[in-house]
Amino acid sequence: MSVAGSQFDPVDQLAATLTQFEILLAEVNGVLPRMEFMRQRIADELAAVRDERDRLELMTESEAAASLGIKADHLATMRRSRPGYFPHIAFGNKIMYSRRQLVEICEMYAVGSSQKPVAGSQRTELRRAA
Repeated sequence: MSVAGSQFDPVDQLAATLTQFEILLAEVNGVLPRMEFMRQRIADELAAVRDERDRLELMTESEAAASLGIKADHLATMRRSRPGYFPHIAFGNKIMYSRRQLVEICEMYAVGSSQKPVAGSQRTELRRAA
């Protein structure tokens, strides 16, 4: 009966369970840094894809105005009032805007901004358009 009694000894069972738990915990600790590395790598690639999309995506004047929360006529009036200074792309009589240009427009008309737009100026750091 001593063999059967030691087989079901709670202290031995707890020690065996804790040993298994420590082994599994060591395995998990070995995997976590790799998972964090892969998560960061995917996040960086996603940010690069978003930046490229923002650079390449073009919007019509009405789409751009809608994203700014104004009417297309108002955006056209703003563009015409600053010829040579207002960031936009003209394809013949079609006017298009990139997200970065919309950010530049918002910065031009920011409240409290004392900057005057300069023709052909490019901002080195642009806020992400929401």
